[in-house]
Amino acid sequence: MSDIKNGVLLVDSHHGIYCPQVFAETVKREMFPTIKQDAWEILEAGPEHDQYWDVWAYEVEGQTSTDGATIYQDGDVWAVYEWENDEE
Repeated sequence: MSDIKNGVLLVDSHHGIYCPQVFAETVKREMFPTIKQDAWEILEAGPEHDQYWDVWAYEVEGQTSTDGATIYQDGDVWAVYEWENDEE
């Protein structure tokens, strides 16, 4: 099992289903140049958009920032720089 060893909290889980939307509204987009403009627009539209969760799961979560962080959600949304393995 892996846990976050070094990460930055981007969006707190108290936002619930709106976490991806808050992420899109608050993150510095230039840090994630691989995320397409239409994906940002869908996330900004919120969970009412029929592609919201697919875009989050397949086009945003797991992307790497220009400084090497990976977007990860476990309720909260994180920029993860390093993982800690329990098996070590």
